[in-house]
Amino acid sequence: MLTKKLMVCIIKLSASEVRIILVHISVDQLINKPGEQQEYTFTMSAGSLDLIEEGVEFAEPLSLWLTAIYNNGKVLLKGTLRTKVNLECSRCLQSFCYPFDGSFEEEIEVEDKAVLEVADLVREAFYTDFPLKPLCHIFCKGLCAACGANLNEQQCDCRSDHVDYRMLVLKKLLDQD
Repeated sequence: MLTKKLMVCIIKLSASEVRIILVHISVDQLINKPGEQQEYTFTMSAGSLDLIEEGVEFAEPLSLWLTAIYNNGKVLLKGTLRTKVNLECSRCLQSFCYPFDGSFEEEIEVEDKAVLEVADLVREAFYTDFPLKPLCHIFCKGLCAACGANLNEQQCDCRSDHVDYRMLVLKKLLDQD
């Protein structure tokens, strides 16, 4: 099966900065081969899709694999995104490399369109599959609430019977029995 590159509109902003503005697929290519799966691959920087967020550092470019099938005025578009992102664990605050792997599937009406704009779909898939509370590993113990020690690396001598003062009234009821 033949793999095609996505058509890209590149605007040169300065001698050192090149930004990708549009990432799109020609609808005419798909209409000429109805029912046939067309494959596309692309590698792009996170900045070209405005995926730059505070606390998120991309360790490698974003890889995108797309398949498109035209049928009865619609294109079924399936995509897979892969990259590695340096994040901060939401429990222990340690930096770690997160292997991001996201996917999307979208059916798009193309009756009056010459090209399919893919950048918005990629951006949406990235934010949909991105973890809300990134963890360095599922058994992360986090930080001690009293002294701030990383409980994955050391045990602290702080008391573990910390009482939530909002629940103190309920504790008194249990102690009466």
